This record gives sequence, C-alpha cells and structure tokens, in this order.
Amino acid sequence: MSEPRRALMCWKIAAWTVIGLLLAACGSAAPPTATPAPRDDSAIRAALANGPHGDTYHLNTGPNTYCAQCKSPANYDPQAVIDAPPNCVTCKFPGDTVMRVAAGNPLVPEHEWQGIRCKNCHPIEADGTVQTVVAWWSPLENTYSNMPDSTALCEQCHRDSAAGTLRQREIRQSAVHTDATCTTCHDAHSAAADCAACHNADDTATEFVARCWTPYLAPDAAAPHRSVRCEACHDNGGLAVDRVQAADDPFDGQWTTWRTTMIAGIIPNTKVWVSHNLAAAVDCARCHYDGNPWALTVEVLRP
Repeated sequence: MSEPRRALMCWKIAAWTVIGLLLAACGSAAPPTATPAPRDDSAIRAALANGPHGDTYHLNTGPNTYCAQCKSPANYDPQAVIDAPPNCVTCKFPGDTVMRVAAGNPLVPEHEWQGIRCKNCHPIEADGTVQTVVAWWSPLENTYSNMPDSTALCEQCHRDSAAGTLRQREIRQSAVHTDATCTTCHDAHSAAADCAACHNADDTATEFVARCWTPYLAPDAAAPHRSVRCEACHDNGGLAVDRVQAADDPFDGQWTTWRTTMIAGIIPNTKVWVSHNLAAAVDCARCHYDGNPWALTVEVLRP
C-alpha cells in the first residue's frame, strides 16, 4: 500500500475512533438534575404565628413607636422617646380604663403594625427564600448582624436588666444547664419548652429516673405532685412558690414559681415567673413547713 493511502486510512481510523468516543460519552452522560421542590416552611410559619411572637399588638404592651423596637422593628422610630410620667409611653397600663397617650411615642394603628417576621431573625434571599442562619436585622442600620447562637439573637430584644427579662441571666447563676442556649429548651419559633423533652423515663445518665421521674412524674406516680411543675421544686433563686388559681392562665391549678417586681418603683406586681435558675437538689421544706398556708403535711417521704 502506498504511503499516501496508508496515511489516509490511519486518519480515517483516528477520526472514527474520536467520533465513537464522543458518542459513547454522550450516551453515558447523567440526566439533567431535577429542580428541587421549594422548601415547605408552612409548619414553621404556623408555629411562629401561634407563639408569643406571632401577635405582638396589644394595647397593654405598648404598640407605639418606641416599644416597637422589639415588638415590631419595622415600626420603630429612632427618634421616639419616653415621656415623663404618668404618660411615659402610649400604653394601657394594668388597671387603666383608657389609653395613656405619650407625645414622644405615638400609637401605631393595628393595620400598620408589622410585628415579628421571619426577616427579623433570618436574612431573606432575593427570591424570598428564608435562610436558615440566624442574624439580627437592625431597624437602625437596616442591615443584618450575624449572631453566634440563638441566645445572642434573643438578647437583641430580651435584654438582661434589673427586671430579668432574659432568663439566660438566671441560667448563668444556675447550678445546672449552664451551657444551654435559649433553643436548647425552647422551640425556635413557637417558644414552647417542656422539661420532659429531655428529662423523661429515658434519662438514665443521672439519678433523675430514680429520684424524680418514678416517684413524682411517671403516670403511676403518687397524685399529690402531678400538678407541681419542675421549677417549683428545683428553683435555685429563692422565688416564691404557690398554686396558680386563674381559669384564663395556662398554668391554672399548677404549682410554680412567682416573682414580685415594682411598677414605676412604687406599685408591687406579683406574677408567675418560670424560674430558669435551677438546681438538682430539692428542699421540700420550702412548701412542707409547719403552718404552711396550703395545709400540706410537714413530714414527707423522699425516695
């Protein structure tokens, strides 16, 4: 075979080899990836709407341009100020029959009230998708600040103060749970919390089952303590303990901790305050003492 014909044949073989490889590659290519379905946030949004952050417009909790800094950040006015008493803020104080209106922080109409929304705690992408990372949207800077954890996020509104509006301050004083963040116990959106979510019949890492669950909390436990909430026995902060007797209170009929604060420094205000300053040890004598107002027995049997 002449050299020109040999060269032409080699070229044809090489060309067909390349074509064959290309066809094989195309035939084995993976099918296009299907577009993922949009994330279903309906349960999360329902939990937020039905929780304490879902409906923040109440005349007795300050729906004005000052209190809105936390209750409805989109309605906050940085120029709003607290006036002198008695009309320091636009609010219907306990016992008031009419609204107190302050010039420095006017009332926001309910139809203009924005409340707490997803965007207050999560960045929102251009297509409206809510990011899962937590970040605080500042109404002052109109921008987000990254938060290291849920407690840092909650502290943007639930700030430590003499009133103790953030229970995390109590946890830092506690004998237990000192490494917990807010969402260790609370659902991030409904804010619901239940000690039994961790402390139940399966909690065998400590003496909980033998010393607490079996004698007091199990379905077949003695009835007298079935209405006693955990904090009533385990409070480490010296709060008062009493039974709730109010049909409209979610704790009605249960024993829990109470705290007294002073409104405007002169009006005592006693209400249920779920203690977060807790200890594993229990002193039964805080309720079972001689002359107690509930006629409880003084002698108690401990497991």
